[in-house]
Amino acid sequence: MGGSGSNTNWPVSGSGGSSGSEPCNIHFQTNLFSPDAAVVASLKVGDALDIELYTQGQSTSVAALTVNTRQVAGTLAGARQLGDLVACLRQGHQYQGEIVAIAGSTITINVSKV
Repeated sequence: MGGSGSNTNWPVSGSGGSSGSEPCNIHFQTNLFSPDAAVVASLKVGDALDIELYTQGQSTSVAALTVNTRQVAGTLAGARQLGDLVACLRQGHQYQGEIVAIAGSTITINVSKV
């Protein structure tokens, strides 16, 4: 995923979801939760992040990882589509996020199926 700027066709956080008959054709816009300042400092608008299940100890979350260095930039939380996303990730579907805005510690990404 590339490019820069904001795509006004993306739904805002809490809206959007799957389309058609494919329940894993998920796409939505959300902010990263608990972004890692050291990792985020190296990111820019247009960068891609891999969206994956991330287990740390006994806790599993949906994390946004840098493509090359595999560092956790932050996690996804609060999006209405999160349950479907987790189920689809467990089925082996792959997702990426594209950074569309960085405002201080607020990192906004568009999530979509690869």
